Amino acid sequence: MFDDTINSTGDVPAAWYRDLSHVGYNLAGQRLQRNVGADALSKLLNDVDDRSSWRKLSDGLTGRDFKLSQSDIVLLRRMQAGRLLTDPLAHITGISQIMENVVSTTEPKRRFQPSKWEAKSVLRLVRALRQQPRRNVSAGENDIQHTRDIWLGVQHLVHNSSGSVRVPKPLPPGNHFSFNPPAEYVAYLGKSSDYAPKSLRQLHSYENFTRERFERCLDLYLCPRSNRVRVNMAPDEILPQLPSPKSLKPFPEILTQSYTISEKIMSMSVHSSGEWLACSTKTAKVFIFDIHTGCCLQKISFGIAPTAIRWHPVKPRILLLILGCCVLVTDAFSVFDASNVNFMETSELMSWIQLGVSTFIVRHTSIVKEIVWHEKGCYFATIFGTKSGVMIHNLDKQESQSPFVKHDAPILGTSFHPTKAFFFICSQKSVRMYNLKTQELEKKFSKGTAVNSCMCISSSGLSLFVGTRNGNLLWFDIGSSTHSKVISMRGAAIGSVICHEKYPLLATVAFDGDVNIFHISETSDFDSTTEPMIVPVNTIKSTRTEIVDCCRIQFHPCQPWLFLQRGKANIGLFSPM
Repeated sequence: MFDDTINSTGDVPAAWYRDLSHVGYNLAGQRLQRNVGADALSKLLNDVDDRSSWRKLSDGLTGRDFKLSQSDIVLLRRMQAGRLLTDPLAHITGISQIMENVVSTTEPKRRFQPSKWEAKSVLRLVRALRQQPRRNVSAGENDIQHTRDIWLGVQHLVHNSSGSVRVPKPLPPGNHFSFNPPAEYVAYLGKSSDYAPKSLRQLHSYENFTRERFERCLDLYLCPRSNRVRVNMAPDEILPQLPSPKSLKPFPEILTQSYTISEKIMSMSVHSSGEWLACSTKTAKVFIFDIHTGCCLQKISFGIAPTAIRWHPVKPRILLLILGCCVLVTDAFSVFDASNVNFMETSELMSWIQLGVSTFIVRHTSIVKEIVWHEKGCYFATIFGTKSGVMIHNLDKQESQSPFVKHDAPILGTSFHPTKAFFFICSQKSVRMYNLKTQELEKKFSKGTAVNSCMCISSSGLSLFVGTRNGNLLWFDIGSSTHSKVISMRGAAIGSVICHEKYPLLATVAFDGDVNIFHISETSDFDSTTEPMIVPVNTIKSTRTEIVDCCRIQFHPCQPWLFLQRGKANIGLFSPM
């Protein structure tokens, strides 16, 4: 369809219709009436109100007004300036202005002159190609067998692998490598006058000429331009400066007391007051010693050997023992008849049996392996069964609960946090920290492929120490599970690790009987700028050559003393000098 308002008169001058009422005809032959435009005053008012009125133009054919776009304005300005209508580099920022400046200026003469740097490079390459290594030629040697025409073709040559950093400068060539040697030199070698080549193409070269020239240029290109200065540093300067062990006293050093029993010891425990030492034997007996004098104060017999024994952390006379499938809570200095109790009898459910005023029996569903007291003495935890079940018992209410049912691996040990409601479970691969209030997993501590064997919580509750089977000690920050340190013992597997309650002391014992004592400094909440540090202060060596089957250690609760049970029937007390 066609627009009837478009003038189709062609290139007819407009002056022909100047005195007529119409301005032309459309395709149908009808007259196109003249549009009556606004007067000059109206145009002036419109220009004042509309700031873009300078962009508007009127079409003479249709009488309509149209507005110029930004691209039209740019095109008109480029036409007025005499530049190209289209800019092929307009999409690159700043290129148009640079190209305009380049085009408008005259080319300097230096651009048409040969480069001096390139001339020097070519001259240097020409001089290098002119140099040829010296070769000794004897009178009876056949040169034809050792030379070849370099224009015959490329041969497969063996690469010279003996390279060096500093390339020696080759010797200048002699007369035998000259292109046109003197006649007297040719006569001296006994050669004919045809020995010298007639042209450069007939110049002979030895077998490895091209390869050696290439390797020479390659060595010059890859040769370092400066010597690397090696820093001479002693190993002692890299390691941190540790304080002297003499400045970290007191710590256990010498053997001062021995507690000898003629039977194999199964477990030992030091009273919270530091006055008594209790130990159980394989012959179903419990001995209580006075720590200072070493004399036996009490001797208790049972029908089954106690595998573990623990003093109550608060009450002075309460003792906790593991007897088969039962946990016995009793007064250490009172005598009761246990002949009618079957400690190996199991029950389907956890049950509490009261035998006296302060004597209880907690019967489990299978054999109990380990017991751990809470810091306040209200709770204790037990590990039992082949699948390593965990139970937490309330001594005051005589109740038991199992907050953790599923475990990823057999449990090696448990521990309560000294100040917070956290519970730690140690397995071979990791140590899990659970929140007892929410009964949810709080954090998980693991270090690579290390296989754990034991663990211990510091008295401040800031650090977790884990012993491994490969003889390493792992130190974790409980506040941040990602920060950890590895202390390598370079010995046998660690069997036990303990921390002192009042002194910054840590002790580990390996299965070979060696005891390592450390001084630890933790990062407190008030001073977070100090770096935690562990310093070895003493090592108690074992005199035994065979592997020790049982080795137990425990710190004195008040003094920097260490109780060591190594072997079958001997407990030693180590104290500072």
